[in-house]
Amino acid sequence: MDDIERPEISGNVPMEWASDAIAEMLRKLDLKYIAMNPGASYRGFHDSLVNYLGNRDPRMLLCLHEDHVVAIAHGYARVTEEPMAAIVHSNVGLMHGLMQVFNAWCGRMPVYLMGATGPVDAEVRRPWVDWVHTARDQGALLRNYTKWDDQPASVGAALESMLRAAQICRTAPRAPVYVCIDAGMQEVRLDDPIEIPDPSRYAPGPAPHPSAETLRELTELLAGAARPLLLMGRMSRRKADWDRRVKLAEALGARVLTDLRVGAAFPTDHALHGPAPLSHYSAESRALFRKADVIVAFDCIDLGGAMKLIEGEGPVTARDASRFLAKARKGRKFTLVRVGLGWASDLYHFSEPLDYLGYDGGGGLGSGAGMAVGAGLALRGTGRIPITLIGDGDFMQGVTALWTAAHYRIPVLIVVVNNRSNFNDEIHQAVVARDRARNVANKWIGMRIDDPPLDLSMLARGQGVEASGPVVRADDVPAAFETAIRTVEEGRPYLIDLHVVPGYAAPLLTRAGGGESDGTKD
Repeated sequence: MDDIERPEISGNVPMEWASDAIAEMLRKLDLKYIAMNPGASYRGFHDSLVNYLGNRDPRMLLCLHEDHVVAIAHGYARVTEEPMAAIVHSNVGLMHGLMQVFNAWCGRMPVYLMGATGPVDAEVRRPWVDWVHTARDQGALLRNYTKWDDQPASVGAALESMLRAAQICRTAPRAPVYVCIDAGMQEVRLDDPIEIPDPSRYAPGPAPHPSAETLRELTELLAGAARPLLLMGRMSRRKADWDRRVKLAEALGARVLTDLRVGAAFPTDHALHGPAPLSHYSAESRALFRKADVIVAFDCIDLGGAMKLIEGEGPVTARDASRFLAKARKGRKFTLVRVGLGWASDLYHFSEPLDYLGYDGGGGLGSGAGMAVGAGLALRGTGRIPITLIGDGDFMQGVTALWTAAHYRIPVLIVVVNNRSNFNDEIHQAVVARDRARNVANKWIGMRIDDPPLDLSMLARGQGVEASGPVVRADDVPAAFETAIRTVEEGRPYLIDLHVVPGYAAPLLTRAGGGESDGTKD
């Protein structure tokens, strides 16, 4: 590689220009490569890299797009954990590379990004092009996703800025930095010798680390843990650190989870490693979370989000409503006014005539809420708790019946099994599409009740009925049912907006050559 693009230089070239001093500073920062896409805004600096430094230390890498300029530096940092230099042309080149700067920021990768602006001194600008390529504050374009940026106005300030950028870039937590060099200043001849600062005097400080007290507390927790779990996130690439992590897990007997969104941190075929790493936590991973008595997170990605994901068992299905109601009726008498197509009869049994009242008779929509209020009126004072389960489409056509329940204090529990769709008709559209060899994926069009989602709880409260939801996690269903049932026992109506994944507990008979279709498989 050193034989490619080697400039012809005879003897030592003296430091004569401001850009020579900037190039020398870059060399002293021990940045071995600099990715670039040519731009006139840093032509002086480019000349110094070639004809003063001899295109070595750093070595230029020509790229065909600024996206690649930054992405190459990002990839280099992922392997070496050290910054690589990259330079982009003025504001227009910087705009091209912005997405990759954002990627490096999110990945906490050290990228030493340099840029240039047209001459800040308006008197030396070329007509038009220098004017559109000059910005007062280029750093504003990327300040939200860089660790530090500067636009120095003199040679001395530029050297200090470059030094600070390297120090900050290499200090944990690491991230991209940006130094913008004035095109006019680059081409100023040096009248006096420039002293280049020694970067070794400005080495980055130690990485943040836990206090001794925190480490003692953690040691005690791990020593007494029966089921410790280690979450390996953004970890070093050094083999010695890898080996120490393995020894730690083995010494503790701890299970380990890793993440595909970051680099390898632990041998995935090790007996202590959990399920294969993914970009999300699988059901098996969530089970390890719930069983663990001590969890240690090593710089994990979105730990807060991960903890939310593992708090519950996942989404509610149509069968869950049947299962949880069966548990909730122990010691109570329920009357199911009606149930939806997703009802799981194998999970909930009838033993008395008033345990279940039947369907609406004609398959019409809009009757569910009214029937529930009427049944509640008839059962008032009997000790039975009237409960109806209806779909969101049916409920919306009969929602104003709730006002009557509120006005006359009729105790009834209405559970809207909300799949955000006229799902029965989705199944029929899928059947027709299959029969006609058309795209089944279009079955949802004209069926979904979403975007914006309906606020069913607000609709109920607007008519004076207490309500909760949306209930979206299976683990939250029992508590929601208990609150609702107690409210009805006290003599007031209540509504639960229960979000379920589309699908029925049993296959639905459809008209397609006598066949059946299970909505969960479409």
